Amino acid sequence: QAAATAAAAKLTEAGAQKKVADDALTRVKNEVAAATNAQRAAEKAAQESAAEAKAVSGDAAKSEDEKKQAASEAAATRKAADDARAALAQAQQKQQQAQAAAGVAAETVTDAASEKKAAAEALAGAQSRLSTAEGAFEAVEKAAQALEARAKGIAAHFVRTEEQKQQAEAEATAQRKAADNAKAALAHDTVDPISPNLGRNRLILEGARASKEIARLLVSPQ
Repeated sequence: QAAATAAAAKLTEAGAQKKVADDALTRVKNEVAAATNAQRAAEKAAQESAAEAKAVSGDAAKSEDEKKQAASEAAATRKAADDARAALAQAQQKQQQAQAAAGVAAETVTDAASEKKAAAEALAGAQSRLSTAEGAFEAVEKAAQALEARAKGIAAHFVRTEEQKQQAEAEATAQRKAADNAKAALAHDTVDPISPNLGRNRLILEGARASKEIARLLVSPQ
């Protein structure tokens, strides 16, 4: 249960981080689109200004001041175009970084979803095993009660021979040894209380208890 809860929390956190990364990527893409349009417009203006400056420079009717003015404007528009190109390159670099971050976030969500699915399946399996063990426990308990009632009836109506006493004692000893082994196994089951061994160990203990009681009834004096 704790593992399933932790996996669900991890998936929720990963989903939130992915949304942040996706939103950042969307913003950067918009910046790249705007920078691309600005760079194209600036480049076009620079080319037109350069062409105008060249025409003015070759026109004998233009004064030196007009030629210098045209050249200055052409240089300014070229610088603006270069600045726009640099801004576009920077925006594209940011987009690459944002794309990488979004990819990592998406992988994290995928991994977290897989972990959550595995944890949920493990929890379902553990709950199923526990339910089976509980059902087996109830069945053994009912069987033990029935055997105890039967043993009392036998003790009340039949004379016990020495051979019957020895057999009952031997069975009780064997079941007690099995119970001791089961207790040792149960000490390990406390680490994982829904271990597949839990149902088996409970069955052994209950079987030992029932056999012990039967043996006691068979060998005890009236």
